[in-house]
Amino acid sequence: MTDEKRIKVFIAAGGDGSRIKKVTMEVIPKSLANINGFPLVSYQLRTLLDFGFQDITISFNYSWQAELFDLLMLKGYVPKNNYIKTLHPFGTEHYMDILKFGDGKKILDGKSSLFYTSGDVIYKKSWLRSFVKLFKENHCSIFTKWKPKKLIPPRVITLNNKIVRINREQNATWSPGPTLIIHADHIIDFRNTFSRPSKRTAVFMETSLKNDYDVFVIDIQRAEYLNINTYKDIKDMNFF
Repeated sequence: MTDEKRIKVFIAAGGDGSRIKKVTMEVIPKSLANINGFPLVSYQLRTLLDFGFQDITISFNYSWQAELFDLLMLKGYVPKNNYIKTLHPFGTEHYMDILKFGDGKKILDGKSSLFYTSGDVIYKKSWLRSFVKLFKENHCSIFTKWKPKKLIPPRVITLNNKIVRINREQNATWSPGPTLIIHADHIIDFRNTFSRPSKRTAVFMETSLKNDYDVFVIDIQRAEYLNINTYKDIKDMNFF
């Protein structure tokens, strides 16, 4: 079985995109907003499908959002695939919401690892290729998310200027930039760790450390990964 088929893709696509209201019309979720003629999430889906990923679950906040997604796929604006759609208010920002999901096993569905991302990001195939390489080397679950700006003392070290690892003995500062956050066990191991979604990456990593999990943070190049939050980000999509 190829690495792509061993990985479950989970996309949180229900966020409202309050910072680009002219595009979302304050109604449509940001992932389904018309960006250069296509729903935003379609760019990511096309990259995933072209690379060989097929087991893709998309989470919306409401049933009408899932129905709109189906309509857009029927009309050819979303690449066709047998997507699994679920209704949970994960939004597109608080990726840790998934850790509180009542039945995490249903998300993994027998897969050995999970690629968790949101419906408002795009990335190049070269980035996705790097992701598969990381999965193959580490056999872990990976999230697309920004690195926390503050230092997480006292157990963070940098390796080769690119990899930051929580360690029980050493200390280092964060470098800026988007990241992948990786843990060596299934995401369901963390599903009951948090009490509310407002806790961010720093708390996630600290809590993981207390539970004796290994957590890695790996920098990725801004040019290969773009989070659509502002109108400038939409203009930057031309580079993709």
